Amino acid sequence: MNDSEFPPVNFKDEEVTVLSDNNGNSVHVIEYDGYYLAKKAIEKGRIPDPRSNIPDIIKMEIRPDDVFLVAYPKAGTHWTWEVTSMLMQDGKEQNLSKEVAMLPFVTPEKIDELPSPRLMNSHCYFKHLPQEILKKKNKIIFVNRNPKDVAVSFYHHCQHVANYKGTFSQFLDFFMSERVYHCAWYKYMLDWERVFKQHPELPVLYVNYEDLHKVTTFDYYINIANYLLLLLL
Repeated sequence: MNDSEFPPVNFKDEEVTVLSDNNGNSVHVIEYDGYYLAKKAIEKGRIPDPRSNIPDIIKMEIRPDDVFLVAYPKAGTHWTWEVTSMLMQDGKEQNLSKEVAMLPFVTPEKIDELPSPRLMNSHCYFKHLPQEILKKKNKIIFVNRNPKDVAVSFYHHCQHVANYKGTFSQFLDFFMSERVYHCAWYKYMLDWERVFKQHPELPVLYVNYEDLHKVTTFDYYINIANYLLLLLL
C-alpha cells in the first residue's frame, strides 16, 4: 500500500497504547476493543484508523458468495490465499494481492469495489468481522499453525512493522502475554473455537499449515476446491 492511501492521523498521547515486554521493550499501538494495530502505520495513512473502520466493517453488507480466510498473524495464510484465489477465479493468476481485501487494513468502501467472488482475509477476532456472516453463512477457511513457528515469524514481523527492539527470548514472553501486538495468540484461538461451537451452522474448512507439507499439492487443491464446491479439470 502507498503511504498515503488513507487519511493520516495525528494522535494525542492519551490515544496511544504502549505495550511492553518484561524488559521494557515496547511497541506503540492504537487499540480498538482489545485489538492493537501499529500507530506508525495509521499515522502515515498506510492503514485506516481501526477505531472508526472496525465498527464500519462489523455492520458492512457482504455478498452470499464471499469467502473469508482467517488466521492469527504469520500462520501461513499467504499460500492458502494464493491457491484459493486462483481456484475461485478458474485458475487465473490474479494481479491483486491479498492486502486489497484484508480486514481491517482496508475500508468497506474499498471492499465494495471488488468484483465477485471475493476472498477476504483477516487476523481479527470474529466480533470484528461483518456480522452478516451469521445470516448469510459464508464459507470460512481457518488456517492454524504451530504457535512455536508463529512466534518466530511474528517476532520478525513485529520488528519490521511495530519497531520492536527486543531479542527473540524477550519477545517470547511478550508473545505469550495477554497484551501483545494484534492480540494474544491464545485469546484469538479460544475466541474462534467458541464461535465455531456456538454456530455449528457456519461452514468451516480447517487447514493446518504443517499439513500442507505432508500432502501433494494437488491433494491440497482438491481439498479446498471440494469445500468451495468447485470442479478441477
